[in-house]
Order: sequence, then C-alpha cells, then structure tokens
Amino acid sequence: MVSGDDALLISDGLIDILEGRSDSVQEPFTLSADYWLAGLSALVLGLGVMGVLRSGRWAHRREGKAIWRVGVRLVPYLVPIAFFFGLADLFGVVMNRAGTLEQITYVWLALYVFAAAGALSSAAVLLSRLIRLIRSRAGKPSSQRESALTSV
Repeated sequence: MVSGDDALLISDGLIDILEGRSDSVQEPFTLSADYWLAGLSALVLGLGVMGVLRSGRWAHRREGKAIWRVGVRLVPYLVPIAFFFGLADLFGVVMNRAGTLEQITYVWLALYVFAAAGALSSAAVLLSRLIRLIRSRAGKPSSQRESALTSV
C-alpha cells in the first residue's frame, strides 16, 4: 500500500496463476525496508540509552558554559521528535495521500516504530541532560552561576 506497487504485484500473480504459469514471488520494497528500519530502530534505541547514561558527564563538561550555548547544542535532539509528530503530513506530501498517524501504523508499521524510537530516544536524552545540567548548576554557589551566565 505504501509503495503503490502492491496492486500490480497482486494482479501479476493472479494473471500468472490463471495462465497456468508458476507465479514468481515478488516482494514490495517495503518488506526489505522493514528489515533496515528494524535495525535502525534498535540502533537508535541503543544510542538513546548511551546518551542517557552519559548525560552526567555531558552536563559536567558544560558547567561553565553560557546557558544559551548549551541550549543551542540541544536543538538537534528536537528533530526526531518533530519528525515523529510530522510524519503524517510528510507521508501525505511524499505519497500524495492524506492520512493520520494512526493510519501510518496500519500501512507501514516499521516506519512508525522507527520514528517513535527516534522520538523516544531523543526525548529521553534531552530530559536527562536537562535534569543533570540543572542539578549541576544548582549545586554551585550563586557567584559562579552568574559568571557562567555572562560568559560567552
């Protein structure tokens, strides 16, 4: 349904059966893409776990930095979250079909799982880094915090 070639594959198979030929098994590209998306989902989740585990070290290295610079470093983690929530719109533009996020789970579950894994990993890393950063800055005396805010 995603690739648009499912109907063609089914009709070709039916014609082969009706004409007495052995039907050649053809798979839509989404089937082979599912294996790649499964591997990428596992990789993204592993990287998310690693990012959460290393968040304390990350926050410690950024203790003296200006808060705006730290915020800029965290912006790329918003991209997978935006991708997940914008997946239905992106899917509609690319496939020239309107749909919802729930319909994507029916059409291409592996893509939905991959996008959700990326969003979950990014949100976990973002949250853990922010918590560790707030805790590390809260433990410093106020004069050190003020100098860290004014430094560029």
